[in-house]
Amino acid sequence: MHPRNADIVLTIPGIPASKKNSMMIAGKRLIKRKDVRQYEALVETIALVETSRLGMKPLTGPCAIEITCFWPTCHRRDVHNVFGSICDALQGSVYLDDNQLVVVKAEKFFEPNEHPRTVVQVWALDDCAAYPLVSSQKAVKKKIDRKIKALNRAFPKRPLKGLDGKSD
Repeated sequence: MHPRNADIVLTIPGIPASKKNSMMIAGKRLIKRKDVRQYEALVETIALVETSRLGMKPLTGPCAIEITCFWPTCHRRDVHNVFGSICDALQGSVYLDDNQLVVVKAEKFFEPNEHPRTVVQVWALDDCAAYPLVSSQKAVKKKIDRKIKALNRAFPKRPLKGLDGKSD
């Protein structure tokens, strides 16, 4: 897999939030920690902006994903704990559901003199009977269109296009 062949390449600034042990009890509900929710929102926003810029609809068949983390220190960090946050955040914008991911790869590198970041690459794979997809595309499209409208209200000078190719 090479970045030039990827359907989409995203660069997310900062150190990614780990999804491991991210659930807290609030009353009778389980909720994600605030830093995980904020990181997932950042990833989702970057993905929505990039897919809109490319005029790309969410991938509907099997996909491959590669996540490369560049961290400034070599403190103990598990790259597989980051994986869940990023995959969940890309649902609905890059692909419909993370059950479409059939090939996954994650790497981490230490770059003490560079800014921390995560590079995410996603490829569509050939459809195959071994990878059935069961998901509601209508519900996902509505969710994406609502988020694009909210972004267009927040940044009216640079409107984004929705899945149907129209701006707000």
